[in-house]
Amino acid sequence: MTVHRLSARRIPVVRRIMHAAAVDERPHAENIATVVQRLAVVLEAGVSPGSAWRYLDDDSAAVASDSVAPVVRAVRELRPGGSVVPALLGAAPKTGPAAPLWRAVAAAWQVSEVTGAPLAPCLSSIGESLLDIGSTERAVQIALAGPTASSRLVLALPLVGLVFGALLGFDTLQFLFTSIVGGVCGVTAVLLVLIAHRWSNRLVLAVAPRGRAPGLLLDLTIVALASGRSALAAVAAVTTAVSDCELEAATDEAERRDREAVLVLSKRAGIPASLLLASEAQAYRRTARTVAARNAEKLGTQLLLPLGLCILPAFILLGVVPIVAGILSSAVSAL
Repeated sequence: MTVHRLSARRIPVVRRIMHAAAVDERPHAENIATVVQRLAVVLEAGVSPGSAWRYLDDDSAAVASDSVAPVVRAVRELRPGGSVVPALLGAAPKTGPAAPLWRAVAAAWQVSEVTGAPLAPCLSSIGESLLDIGSTERAVQIALAGPTASSRLVLALPLVGLVFGALLGFDTLQFLFTSIVGGVCGVTAVLLVLIAHRWSNRLVLAVAPRGRAPGLLLDLTIVALASGRSALAAVAAVTTAVSDCELEAATDEAERRDREAVLVLSKRAGIPASLLLASEAQAYRRTARTVAARNAEKLGTQLLLPLGLCILPAFILLGVVPIVAGILSSAVSAL
C-alpha cells in the first residue's frame, strides 16, 4: 500500500517535469494562446468569466509553463465578483516576450467588459492572433538555431588551443601563470572571449522578438466592433484599454493609420470593417515574420565579426604564443 501511495504521489511530479521540459521549446505566445482558447471554449459553454479559470488543468503543459502558471494562480485567487483585468496585469511578467502578450489578453478582456462584446469570441480571436505571433517566434527560433550553436562552439576555440598545446608536449599553463608575457596573453585572451560572448549575445537578442504584438491594435478594434457600437466608440474603448494595459510600446503608429483608413473605407462602402481589419492584422504579422526570419538569416554573417576580431586572437594568444615561446625557450637552452 505504501509503495502504491508513493508511486501515486510521484506520478504528478514526474508528469509536471516532463511537461516543463516539453513546454520550454514552445514559444510563450503559443502557451498563452492555448490557455486563452480553452477559456473561450469554457465560456462558450456558459461558465462565468470568474469561474472559467478553475477549469484549466494544472497538469497541462501550457498551464504549467512559467509564463502562464503565476497568472492562472492569481486569477483563481480572486474573490467572487472580482475584476480579472487587474489580476492579469498584476501577475503577468513585467518584462520579457510574454509581458505584452498577457497585456493584450487583459486589454481584450477590458474591451469586452466595457463595450459588452461577447467575451468568448473575443478570446478566441485574440487566441488566434497569439498563435500567429507564436509562429513568428518559432520561425525565429528555427532560424537562430544554427548561428547560436555556431557561436557557442566558436567560443570554445581558445580552450581548444590550450588542449592543443598540451597534446604537443608544451606546458602552456606554466607559461601563462609563471611568466609576465604569459600572464598578459592569458588576461587578454579572457577579456577577448568575454567581449565576444557579450557581443554575440547582443547580436542574437537584437534579432529575437522584442515585445511587439503585430496587428494587436486591429484585433482589439475587431473585438470592440463586435459589440455593435459605432466605429468612434470602438476606437475610444480600444485606446483606453491600450493605455490602461500599458501597450503603447507594443503597438505601431502605422497600425493606427491603417485602422483609420479601413474604418473610413468601411463607412463609405457600407461594408463590415471586421473582415478588412482582420486582413490587415494578418498582413502585419506576415510582415513581422518575414522581417524576423530575414534578420535571423543575416545573423550567421554578423557573428563572423566577434569570431575574427576576438575569438581568433584569443586562440592565438592561448594556443600559438605558448607553443612559439616554448620552442624559442628550447632553442635558447640548446645554445
